[in-house]
Amino acid sequence: MSPLFRLGAINYLNLLPFYLFLKRRGMLQKMVIKWGYPAQINRWLEEGRIDGAFISSVRSIGKKCLPVGIGSRGAVWSVILCPGGDRNDRESNTSNLLKIALDEVGEVVIGDKGLKRYFQPENECRDLGELWFQKYGLPFLFARFCCRRKCAQFEKVLKEFVKRPVKIPQYILKLEAEKRGLSPQLVKEYLQLIHFPIGWREERGFKLFIKLLQKRGVKIEKRWEKW
Repeated sequence: MSPLFRLGAINYLNLLPFYLFLKRRGMLQKMVIKWGYPAQINRWLEEGRIDGAFISSVRSIGKKCLPVGIGSRGAVWSVILCPGGDRNDRESNTSNLLKIALDEVGEVVIGDKGLKRYFQPENECRDLGELWFQKYGLPFLFARFCCRRKCAQFEKVLKEFVKRPVKIPQYILKLEAEKRGLSPQLVKEYLQLIHFPIGWREERGFKLFIKLLQKRGVKIEKRWEKW
């Protein structure tokens, strides 16, 4: 893979297995890594500032995407809805719309901060992934890997990634847990909730999500179809 490949990267715990996989295969050294949060990554890919990344699923329509993403088949812990006001998370696109699709009201909190808040004492927040699964019995797709350049090369990499689950050493679990103020066991259990392959159930859940949004009057943009 050419060193000119510019990868949009999100420093959330759920993507730790992917970055560890790239590192073990010596691929990170062949890329230019641009770190950001999900809503930023979406814009950078649209603007051509990066060549590929996991982007919000709701922004993936009409793009060149691979059958790999970030999904849950029930509880996800890091995408939550909390009481105390109807607010969106500025880092998110898809999760804010998931609240609308579910006809819920509250404050959306995502990522590592959501995970940490979910396990605070006397937490009253609800898990949006779990709410979706309880209501519709389908997985929820939060993100897809989409690309502008070198898609064929990255397709090979991602196929290998989903075929061979990454085993994360205890010392890395401990290090990541300390960074986020969590226990290593909780980090391990959380990562087991994240599903990367996109199959027919994930596709069906995503189509239902879009249908519900349209029913509620949300306009779904379809940009970059010429990629």
